[in-house]
Amino acid sequence: TQFASGFAGDHNLKLGAEFERSTVVSELGYAGGGYIGAYSGVPYYAYLWDGYLRDSVNTRLSAYAQDSWQVNSRLTINPGIRVDHIRGDLNSIAHGGGIFKTTSWGPRVGFAFDVAGNGQTVFKGHWGRYYDGAKSTYFDLMTPANPFYVVYLDPSTGSPISEPYQLTAGGTVHSMDPDIKHPRMDQAILGLQHELFPNFSVGVTGIYRKNSNFIDDVLTDASGWEKVTLPDPGPDNEEGTSDDPGTTLDFYEQVSDPDDNRFLITNPEDAYREYKGVELMAEKRFSDRWMLQASWVISKIEGNINNTGNFGNSAEYDSPNTDPRFQPFRDGRLTNDNTHLAKLLGMWQGPWGVIASGAYFYTSGGTFNRTVRVRLDAQREVFASATVDELAAL
Repeated sequence: TQFASGFAGDHNLKLGAEFERSTVVSELGYAGGGYIGAYSGVPYYAYLWDGYLRDSVNTRLSAYAQDSWQVNSRLTINPGIRVDHIRGDLNSIAHGGGIFKTTSWGPRVGFAFDVAGNGQTVFKGHWGRYYDGAKSTYFDLMTPANPFYVVYLDPSTGSPISEPYQLTAGGTVHSMDPDIKHPRMDQAILGLQHELFPNFSVGVTGIYRKNSNFIDDVLTDASGWEKVTLPDPGPDNEEGTSDDPGTTLDFYEQVSDPDDNRFLITNPEDAYREYKGVELMAEKRFSDRWMLQASWVISKIEGNINNTGNFGNSAEYDSPNTDPRFQPFRDGRLTNDNTHLAKLLGMWQGPWGVIASGAYFYTSGGTFNRTVRVRLDAQREVFASATVDELAAL
């Protein structure tokens, strides 16, 4: 940290660096290597699987520089930049210098301007680009899987009566995009705060955020799927009734061998998530032994990739039934789209230095919509939904 003056105002410079190394070990399998399926206590078949061991290592090298630049008595500017180099490795397979590698530059700048020069009205804003942390879930699907077998059993003795039949192939069906980019969020804030009378102020702030560079495993070849177009049955989910909208929905049935599916871990170009909100606030600063702060956020979140998790490599692009490129109705309000968020915080200082405080939070409910489920054959159920939030309800 360094303070400097005389260079177009006063500066408070900060420089820093960070090195992080973390290990993540995930193991899944059946105790004893198998699982017996029974009906009414009578064994009929067994699944045989050696499971998997995902032994992941994350390394991150980061550096940042920022400045609090007081240009004059009315204007302060806060510029900064951060760079992260992240590498992901798997100890279980041979590799050459990292399976997953990204380098991300995150600039940001903010300002505060005293409008009248009397400290009563402040106009402030901020823009910044922020990247997710290092996560093993972005690349651990590259771990080779063991094959999966089924063997039929004698109901009387439980002994095998067939040779093990291989259900899934071993190895890995995933590959990594060599030009993978790290997930990020761009954020812009613009606000105005005004002191109505001493120690009491009100303000309004507009907030915009856009998430991009999502990481997902995308089915590389959809030619093994056949489109099935069916009438939309309407809200009652029964075809031929008065609420039928007269539109159709596209579903996709896989006609190829699922073992032939291959996936590319990449950044789907069309995947996005967008947040727009406005915050209204009122604040009574601490004086006369008490303070109070109230805020109300009204927001809207839209996109075509849901906001129920941020681990990457979800089920969103694993088939044409969950791929926004094939399912346009998946673009809309997201599951955790809480339109209203209200907060009330208070504190009072009593005798002998005792402080009493309280908080009240109110959040409106999540978004929901109807879901259409269709059975295309006797062995497999496939799903498509009208908006991205519907799939989360299945």
